[in-house]
Amino acid sequence: MSAPVLDHMAKAGFLKEDLALLCVVRGRTFLDDLNGLNLTSKDYKCFSAVLRTSGVIVWNENSYQFPSRAARAVWRVVESRSDWPQEKTGGWPYWHFRDVRTDKWEQLQRLRDEFERKQ
Repeated sequence: MSAPVLDHMAKAGFLKEDLALLCVVRGRTFLDDLNGLNLTSKDYKCFSAVLRTSGVIVWNENSYQFPSRAARAVWRVVESRSDWPQEKTGGWPYWHFRDVRTDKWEQLQRLRDEFERKQ
């Protein structure tokens, strides 16, 4: 199977409910670990989004089929520019959700990995 995308996850019924997402930056650096941080601090800019069961990320009144495109949109706001640095990881590590079982922030990448293991 090719690398799973949100659309594959939605069509397989893997996304059971809408999921609140958060992308956090400090200055111009995207954070990959939000646990233990005081996200109300003015040091951090938090960008909230929703991963819909349909497999799209909705942020800033726009829908994105890929986490990388949603992350690019955030990057444009953070950097006030239109280009995006070349990344091999795409946008999966930049979006986070709070795991209700552990009450910890997890990268969206974790859901992708879980989905891939089940395929």
